[in-house]
Amino acid sequence: MDKVTLRRLPFDVEAVQITEENMEEVARWCGGKVRRYPNKSFIKLFDTKAPLRSQGEPNDWVVLKDGRFRIYSDIALKGSFYIPTEEAAQNVFDVASGQTVLTIEDGEITHRSAVTGQYVTERFAEDNPDTTVQEKN
Repeated sequence: MDKVTLRRLPFDVEAVQITEENMEEVARWCGGKVRRYPNKSFIKLFDTKAPLRSQGEPNDWVVLKDGRFRIYSDIALKGSFYIPTEEAAQNVFDVASGQTVLTIEDGEITHRSAVTGQYVTERFAEDNPDTTVQEKN
């Protein structure tokens, strides 16, 4: 099982992507149970306070935050988190295209939405000062 640390603004989580091969190991890690049926296998979480989803299938992710496990689809996880790397710290990527849309230089002032965590233009920041934070990189 390969765990990766992912970053979601403003906090880090641990996450493991579920595969057919690692289901038993992931279930032990998160305290869940593997359920196997002829056409479907999944991990069932038993935390009754788990929001929305309590079972994860292959390609979904189990995420640990503050001692609580949650299930994210691959699409939902990639829309909310990124793997922190030196390159990711310097570049802003467009998730849909996978292309770098902005490179941030050291010492540069940037603006970020306090609602979504996404980088925004200076103009947007000026028009929305109550929901925008300024950062010096």
